[in-house]
Amino acid sequence: MTEWDIPTKPDGSLDYENATAKAITWGEIANNDQIKRLDWQELVREAVAVKKRKTGEDFSDGWYSNQKFAIQRVPFSLSEASPVTIRAWMHSMAAEGLSPRSIEINCATLRSLINVSIKSGLLHDLETNPFTRVDFSTSEVNHIYTAIEPDYRGLTALLPTIATNQRLAILLQAYTGTRISEIKRRGAKDFDLEACTFTIKHEFKAQKATKNKHSNRVIPLPIWLCKELKNFDFLWPSNTIINRKLQRVNKDLSSHSFRHGLIRINRDLGGSEDVLEAFVGHALDGMKSTYGDGYGVDRFKTAIAPIWSQLDEWMGGKN
Repeated sequence: MTEWDIPTKPDGSLDYENATAKAITWGEIANNDQIKRLDWQELVREAVAVKKRKTGEDFSDGWYSNQKFAIQRVPFSLSEASPVTIRAWMHSMAAEGLSPRSIEINCATLRSLINVSIKSGLLHDLETNPFTRVDFSTSEVNHIYTAIEPDYRGLTALLPTIATNQRLAILLQAYTGTRISEIKRRGAKDFDLEACTFTIKHEFKAQKATKNKHSNRVIPLPIWLCKELKNFDFLWPSNTIINRKLQRVNKDLSSHSFRHGLIRINRDLGGSEDVLEAFVGHALDGMKSTYGDGYGVDRFKTAIAPIWSQLDEWMGGKN
């Protein structure tokens, strides 16, 4: 980009004949936030190029989502990354209420981007990845708490005290075992409140990505819950807010606990594990995940009915 320095004549007019050109960089006119994002996005592009060169395939939608969230949140540029700035960022995320697992994912995402670009030669001058010098690991992912009877009973006191969107999000997760991301990415069009079904379908351009192909499914909803959703605006709360509320019931309880809880209840009741695994969007074992397309809504209704009855008993009756 070129900028012109045009002197002024004695009479006050511009002296174009003696004007001089000055080359300026994009960095001189861009704001810090633009520079920061461009610098991380360059690493994303490099990682995609390396992936396609090696495998001929692109990354999953989940991978792209992780990059987006980490880059939007990181407060420093690549050149500013150091153990000091990374630790400060970790403390900042913790102060905002992010879980240890969320902090780990954000840091690991950027660490991986840097590693790829070091190996590819893009960052040939960078001797050490600064993220490898900071311990941000957590065992949380291996020890997600499973909701049990006292937790469900505890919801009866919590739910009337919180905002409607928080209450409905928790009830949806408790009764369907859906991921919070599956709920947050979907709106009124994904809920058939007459047929009482919830459609979870991969629509990347509509920002309705799913974790994998097994996550695509249509599941039934309790009739009473559909009635409540008819007057709802489908503006969902963040996972952080939901987890804060759930910790009033049990400090170990999180939104993902209900996903595990639904599977546990089904096992205790002797229900079909295959049907419930498909209900929550898990892959089936062996060739079952290759042939066919999961289960239909009617089969899901039959499988989930006794689980809903158990939840109704623990939570004071809903239908």
